[in-house]
Amino acid sequence: MREKASKFLNILRASTDATVLADDLLVFFYDLRDNYSVAHSSSPRFSAKSFSILGELLYSLESRPDETMQNEHWRSFCEMVLEDIALGRIEIAKK
Repeated sequence: MREKASKFLNILRASTDATVLADDLLVFFYDLRDNYSVAHSSSPRFSAKSFSILGELLYSLESRPDETMQNEHWRSFCEMVLEDIALGRIEIAKK
């Protein structure tokens, strides 16, 4: 998951059109929420033990993918979660 998060983060940061990632991020975040838990977090932004916080993002990605990825709040939120996973600030464990 760390490698996937890093890959998505790099694409997201390099792309001016993040809408191309919407479907891939939807699948990634669903997988994260449904199959993983937080083993440890040193992230100042994320202290939960589950990924239930992703619910609103998932709904938004599913119902309005292009709009969601163009929204600065959601794009920034995706970047923060991906960065925390990629850098190991959020350690995840399979449920």
